[in-house]
Amino acid sequence: MWEKIWANKYVRWVSVLPGALIGSLVAQALSKLVNYWQMGDGTLTRFFIEVSSGALFGGAFVALGVLIAPSHKKETAIGMMAIVAAFFGIAIFASVMQGGHFWSYVYAISMVVAAGIATFKMIEQVQNETR
Repeated sequence: MWEKIWANKYVRWVSVLPGALIGSLVAQALSKLVNYWQMGDGTLTRFFIEVSSGALFGGAFVALGVLIAPSHKKETAIGMMAIVAAFFGIAIFASVMQGGHFWSYVYAISMVVAAGIATFKMIEQVQNETR
């Protein structure tokens, strides 16, 4: 039954954004949970946790969106990157308006860098598949 529903390209297009968002939020939450549990608290630990969770969120958001999309994967990767970049701008703006919090800058920068890397890797993978 699920195979029949998932084979419908319209269902897959509708589920690109929610699937990518839910999947990346779950991955980020698990990353933070495991890292806090294993590492404890401290400045270097906090830096590692913010960088890794931000990178995981950005990369997973782009990659999951491309994997869920039934076609036009290159354009989907670029669109997902644009969404991450918009979120980056909103996060930095909100942080500046609230007086600037260093950890939110670290998180946002690692998120957009990882999303950019994931975008290029997914485009490269799509181009290699079409050869």
